[in-house]
Amino acid sequence: MALSIDILSLKLKHKTLLRDISLELVADHLTLIIGHNGADKSTLLKTSSGDLAPTHGSSKLNGKVSQYMITAIVSCLSGAQS
Repeated sequence: MALSIDILSLKLKHKTLLRDISLELVADHLTLIIGHNGADKSTLLKTSSGDLAPTHGSSKLNGKVSQYMITAIVSCLSGAQS
């Protein structure tokens, strides 16, 4: 199971919050997202899960875009198979 984030960008109210983020998260691998308070770590997760619509780019779980990706992301990161 893999979550792919491809050139994800988010701009809200004329402010760029995320710019050209690309990464792949795979089951059975630990990935940490670290940064200072206000560095938009939560914004990245909300955008990649579909809670926020990206300005550019996409997020896919096993090659498919889903409206309800939060449960799928948690499953992917925990290594659970669905």
